Amino acid sequence: MKERVILISGGTRGLGRKIVEYFSVQGDKVCFIYKDSSVLAKEICHIAEKESRQVAAFQGNVTDAKQLKKIVREVLLNYGKIDVLINNAGVAKETLFVKINADDWDEVVRCNLKSVYLLCKEVSKAMIKKKKGHIVNISSIVGLEGRKTLSSYAASKAGVIALTKSLAKEFGGYNVKVNTVLPGFLMTNMTKNVSKEELKNIKKNNVLNRLNEPEEIAKFLYNLSYMDNVSGQIFNLDSRIYKTF
Repeated sequence: MKERVILISGGTRGLGRKIVEYFSVQGDKVCFIYKDSSVLAKEICHIAEKESRQVAAFQGNVTDAKQLKKIVREVLLNYGKIDVLINNAGVAKETLFVKINADDWDEVVRCNLKSVYLLCKEVSKAMIKKKKGHIVNISSIVGLEGRKTLSSYAASKAGVIALTKSLAKEFGGYNVKVNTVLPGFLMTNMTKNVSKEELKNIKKNNVLNRLNEPEEIAKFLYNLSYMDNVSGQIFNLDSRIYKTF
């Protein structure tokens, strides 16, 4: 139970940081990938070391195949395996569809979808060989229902859901689970500019009249990562009720 190796993308801020903290507190060896937040990465590792937790940071661009291949190879060399992969890295650019330019569109799709493809491709090789592993992809309810001014984000997150279902079918015979979690609205760096009025509406539409906390999502991910009988599923942690027709 204490010997698992976890690899997380986007581990320095928001939900990603909380996942790193939660899994390492439980005794897992946690490796996380970050792009340019070296100060935050060092801080996370320093705090973990003081608390006798095993956390290691790997710098790299999650959209760069060569860099990710090198990171995965290094993790496997240092720890011998990867038990759980959590694809958490993501970005959103809010603008009307008619105004979004191709570069911004590509950036969102690369970060939110291509990175999942690249990491799944590299890590699944080791999991398939070992005939054991669990991949959890972080998507969004926006990927199911769409959202005005977030077309690129919605399209990329819908792609993550479809990829999850496909990989679950391909990897199931090798005892490699693949699931998707939709965390619901979280107060993180990505959502810091949301207006008070919008926050009020989000809470109003939630049957519990509240927002999710990153630690709650991290706890759910931790419990899910131990489940051996679930794959190809989309877990919606957003307590809003959506119209189905």
